[in-house]
Order: sequence, then C-alpha cells, then structure tokens
Amino acid sequence: MAEEAQLVAEIDRAGWQHVGMRRLVRQFGYQYSFSRRSITPNDTQEPLPDWGAAIAQRIYTDRLTTSLPNQMLANRYLPGEGISFHTDAPGFEEVVSLSLLSACVMEFRQAETGEKQKIWLEPRSLLILSGAARWQWQHGIMNRKRDRHLGREQMRELRISLTFRTFPG
Repeated sequence: MAEEAQLVAEIDRAGWQHVGMRRLVRQFGYQYSFSRRSITPNDTQEPLPDWGAAIAQRIYTDRLTTSLPNQMLANRYLPGEGISFHTDAPGFEEVVSLSLLSACVMEFRQAETGEKQKIWLEPRSLLILSGAARWQWQHGIMNRKRDRHLGREQMRELRISLTFRTFPG
C-alpha cells in the first residue's frame, strides 16, 4: 500500500490533463490523440518517468509482455465515472493496466456477438489484454457510484488506472 500511495503522489505531481469535459488523464511516452484517434510522432513524446519506467520494466521482466512497454496512460476516475466500451488504439500492441486505490467492475463485450462478461478489478491488480481479449472484445466501466460483486454492493472511491502499452514505432 505504501508503493501505491507513492505512485498516486507521483502521478499527481506530474499533473493531469483534461480530455473532454471532465475526464482527467496523463500520458507518458507516445502520445495518443483522443480527438484524432492517432498516435503522435516520436519527437513529441515525453519519456516515461523513472517510476513508470520501473513498472514497465517489471511487467516486461515478469514476461507479462513480449516487449518493453513504451507508453503509459494514467486515467483518473471519480466515484460515478467510468469509460465507454472501446478497444485500445490498434497502433498499440500489448496492453497491461494497473488499478490503484479503488475496486470496480469492468465489463467486456464481444464486438461480433454482443456477448458480455464482467470482471472485478481489485486495487493493485493487473489486467492483461492480449489475443482475443485485446482485439475482439471491447472493455468499459459503467458510470455508477457502486458495483455489485460476490452478492454485495461496494461503493466506488477515487480510482486511478495506469495503462502500459507498446507501440512498435
């Protein structure tokens, strides 16, 4: 938990950027333009900070990815906020997301059949999107203030996700 608190402090120190009306994010490494839906050239990137690069290295060293992640996206979610169904930009290969501070339900929807699945994301857990989960399913978090898990409701609190992605460029 001390490492988690330190990570949150580092993200806050780096500062947040607005995307749309309320959404706060911070990107390091390759920059993804949410409005143009494209990855910006290498010369405009801000390198991963030491603390982010250390996590990316751990992900790679532990063989959770086949190459070292070179992009990191921090998302801030207040209670009640979520993110619509999507697949991460096709320019990125592997996707690993670290949940911080609060748990939530993430939903998956198979693009062709509409089949849905739900998973519970615990604080300090990793979500690895590869294969069919990466390319054939969309994922999202519903806008709500509480989630139901194992027969009980849990209130959401501030949640931050750190998503590590690999861009081959």
